[in-house]
Amino acid sequence: MKNIKRITTIVLLILLLLSGSVFAAGFQITSIPDPFPSVDTTYFGRWTALPSTITFDTNGGSEIDDMSDVTDAVVADITMPTTTRDGYTFLGWFDNEVLTGEAVTELPGTYPANGITYYAKWNVSSQSVTYVYNDGVTDNLVITAESGTLLSEPTSPDREGYSLNGWYKDSGLTDKWNFSTDIVSTDLALYAGWSTVVELPAEGTALMDATWEEIALVAEKGLGDTYWDVGDTKTVSIGGTSYTVAIYGFDHDDLANDQGKANITFGIVGEAVSTHALNPTCTNLYGWDETDMRAYLNGVETFWTNDLSSNYNSNSLLYNVHACQDTK
Repeated sequence: MKNIKRITTIVLLILLLLSGSVFAAGFQITSIPDPFPSVDTTYFGRWTALPSTITFDTNGGSEIDDMSDVTDAVVADITMPTTTRDGYTFLGWFDNEVLTGEAVTELPGTYPANGITYYAKWNVSSQSVTYVYNDGVTDNLVITAESGTLLSEPTSPDREGYSLNGWYKDSGLTDKWNFSTDIVSTDLALYAGWSTVVELPAEGTALMDATWEEIALVAEKGLGDTYWDVGDTKTVSIGGTSYTVAIYGFDHDDLANDQGKANITFGIVGEAVSTHALNPTCTNLYGWDETDMRAYLNGVETFWTNDLSSNYNSNSLLYNVHACQDTK
């Protein structure tokens, strides 16, 4: 009797191994049965979807949360998210780090195998900068500047009787723009701040007729004794009260912190505004280092040397040096 070998066809239907899936056994067959089954038999592969994440690299823009699900899960909303970045224009999302090719305009319909990252592309924005000259004559100057850059200070127009103090971020001229450090980030206006040019008073101008700005300029140039004399007087308002002050001396009192001499020292005439005790170090706490102390005691000007002896330290003398207007 002739042996007939029955060949049984075994069909293994194995789903293609797709990235993003893993084989999961149900009733698991781990090897081909021996002996072969008596009828044709089909085996099926079973898969479980792996996690999938959609990530957004904003490249300096506002952050966007990742989206996570499993491979082939339906993306509920395929609208691409939005991101912002000061000083930049958004050019779109790209599926590669070098930002080449066409921009991606919508999310995939399902979560892709192994996830995906989208990259934001930006272009530096141009901002409008308006220079407001505040002189009543010159038209505003409008320029464009790239975000993240410094500005160059514009040429100041001639304005008779005035000098330019600088450019300010506000019309109230309280916040000055620093051309060395301030960076353009949005459209802005800068406002010119002006001050009156002060000139030296005419020769022979009486102290009473000179403005304090003119007196300050005279003192700044060290010319006090060429204009006026010790004892010359002027009216000044201190704390809302009007006082008469007189010149006490020229280049006499030492300024604090080794700043040199006060070119002109003023004192209130005939009236002490407070009582103060002389101290052991002979230091005036209101702006002068060691110097001859000048005081009015009962209306008489008195002088104390730098080396005050200890018996004077506890005396309370009426003096007004500390209340003087000290003009450097």
